[in-house]
Amino acid sequence: MNKTRTSFLLLAVVYSVTACTQEALPQMSKDSTFVTIMVNGKRMTVPLQRRSESGLFYFTDKPFVQNDTIFLYREYSYYQCDTCSSYQIDSSSYYVRPKSWKGYLQNLHSYTYWMQGAEGTDEYYDEAYKYLRKKCPLLHHQQLGTVPRLWYPVVRYRGKYYISIDNLNAIELTDSIVVYHDMEISMSALLNFKEECKGCYRWQEQNEYFEGINTITIHPAKTVTGLYVMTTVCKELGITVHQLVTPERDIHHFDFIDWRSSDHIPDGLEYDAVDFESL
Repeated sequence: MNKTRTSFLLLAVVYSVTACTQEALPQMSKDSTFVTIMVNGKRMTVPLQRRSESGLFYFTDKPFVQNDTIFLYREYSYYQCDTCSSYQIDSSSYYVRPKSWKGYLQNLHSYTYWMQGAEGTDEYYDEAYKYLRKKCPLLHHQQLGTVPRLWYPVVRYRGKYYISIDNLNAIELTDSIVVYHDMEISMSALLNFKEECKGCYRWQEQNEYFEGINTITIHPAKTVTGLYVMTTVCKELGITVHQLVTPERDIHHFDFIDWRSSDHIPDGLEYDAVDFESL
């Protein structure tokens, strides 16, 4: 049994699923903007998010606080139970773990490892390295000094900055390779690394997939401690990509968006657009 399947089974055990009768189906408001549902035997009225073609109903709560936990988003779904004649309700939500959360870094690493697939991760690395060495047989050692080696993406939601469970594609610098820990692990040859000023870095990359050379810069944000702007210029594709990142040493400046679910992964939060030039 793979890691992902095991995780979902554990979640299903920990967060119980409530079965309801046919009479407890969602009751729509006249304007179809709200719906009344039964949750743990209690009626709740929540905004209607969407209604899928398959007949599943999805609903979301606005942000709320429960037992000292900040919930940013909650989703409910009703569907016909496969093994019984009644309907079933599942819930999933995003919530905030504070900066003071014990085990923050260790859990961040375990989440990243799980997102990568856990079983078979070494094979992913080996495969990516093999493709890179075909493209770049000669790797060049770079003097990185004290530059942070591991960087995590940062998102902004409702004006606040977070590290989020659904965006943990860490970027790792070694003395000759840049590793992108996304769903399909990729590697680039690290070229011409330079620390231009305190906290400002520039380098070039030869990616395993493209012929052109990308240029990457990182500089600290002016107003948010621990926040950096990473800019990638890809001349081959004619695009420039900006993203927010923080080095591992500074993750304690940010709260962590986590999620819990009885059955399925939440669809994801709509993060704020970022004016990178103002940072």
